[in-house]
Amino acid sequence: MDQHLRTTLETEGLEPGQARLTLRGQFTWLHGKQFRTEFERALRNGFNQIEIDLRDLSYLDSTALSEILGAKKMAETAGGDIRIVNPRKLIRHIFVSAKLDQVLDIGPPLDPKNVSDD
Repeated sequence: MDQHLRTTLETEGLEPGQARLTLRGQFTWLHGKQFRTEFERALRNGFNQIEIDLRDLSYLDSTALSEILGAKKMAETAGGDIRIVNPRKLIRHIFVSAKLDQVLDIGPPLDPKNVSDD
C-alpha cells in the first residue's frame, strides 16, 4: 500500500474559478503541509471552487480531516467552497462518523468497481 500522498491539480475543461485536486495514496499527519501548499496554490491562482477527488485515497487520519476543514475555511474566505467527490466507502464513512457530512459537501461513495488497486 502506498504510504505517500500524491496530489494533482487540474483546471482544464472546468469552469472559470474551478479546480480539481486529486489525492492519491495515504493522507496522514506527515502530509498536512503538502496538501495545504497545493490547496493554497490553487487559491492564489484564482481557483476558489475546488473539488477534492478522493478516488485513489486509501487512508486518512484525523490530521487529514482537520486539513480538509481548514481548506474549506480558506476557500470560503476566498469567496468559494470545496466539494469532496469520489470517496471510497470507508473514507466516506470516516467523514460521516465524524459528522463532517454536516459541514462538508460530500459526494456519494465511489463504486468499488472503479477503485484502482495501487
